[in-house]
Amino acid sequence: MAELNSRPVSVRAACNLRTDAAVADTQLRRFVQQQYGVDGRRLSRLSLLTLAGALGAAEGRTPDALYMGTVFVSKTLMQRMLDNVMFEGLAKPFDFLANLHNAPVFHVAAALGCRGQTLVLPTSDQAASWSIPLRLAINDITCGFADSALVGWCYEHQPLRQEQRDGSHWLWLQRDPLAEAPQLWLAAGDDGAVLPTAEHPAYYYQGVADWLAGLGQGGERVLPLDGRSRLVCRGADGFTVHQPEIA
Repeated sequence: MAELNSRPVSVRAACNLRTDAAVADTQLRRFVQQQYGVDGRRLSRLSLLTLAGALGAAEGRTPDALYMGTVFVSKTLMQRMLDNVMFEGLAKPFDFLANLHNAPVFHVAAALGCRGQTLVLPTSDQAASWSIPLRLAINDITCGFADSALVGWCYEHQPLRQEQRDGSHWLWLQRDPLAEAPQLWLAAGDDGAVLPTAEHPAYYYQGVADWLAGLGQGGERVLPLDGRSRLVCRGADGFTVHQPEIA
C-alpha cells in the first residue's frame, strides 16, 4: 500500500448527532445552552445543529482548524428571509448574517476559542465529495500546518425532500498517536471494497453517519475516492462514538 501521507492521524473523539424536522429551533437552542453554555439566539437552525454536534466532539478542547461539509445555507432561514422581503417588504439584516455560508463554523470557532483556519465546503452525499473536508484536514495535519482539527458534516432537512431528518457528524483529529484510537490516512490506488450506498438513502449523509459509526470496529476499511486515492481507516475496538439524539 503506497501511502500518500507520512503517517496516520489519530481520531480522539467522534459524535454522531441526529434529530429531525419536528424538533423546534427552540429545543436546539435549549440543548446548546444547557449542554455547552452557548447562547443560540439569532442563530440559524444549521448553526445550532453544527454547534450541537461539533461541541460534542470537541469536549471543551480548542482545535487548530475547523472543516465542515454541508449543502450550504439554512434552507428554513432562507425561506423566511425571502418571505419577509417579498410579502412584507421587510429586510432583516441579522437573518442575512446568520445565513452566511461560513456562519456555522464561525460560531463553533468562537465557542472553542479557535483562531486557526475555518472552512465550509458544499458536499454531496457521495464519498468522493463528502470526504473532501476530511482529506483536507488529514493533509494539513500531516504537512504540519495543524496539530489538531475538528472535521464535520451538517445537514438541515430540505423543504422539498421527503426525508425529514437532520444530523451533525464530527470527529476530532490529531497528529500525536493515541493508543487504542482509530487511525486514518490517505493512500494511492483505487482498489478495495466499495461501501454499499443506497440508491435513495433515508438520510442525506447516511454514508457519513455509517462511516463514523464504524470507527469503533477493529480492522481496516478502505473507502475508494476518485480513482487515484483512497481513505483508509483502521478502527479500534472499544472506541466510543457518541450518539446523542435530540427529540
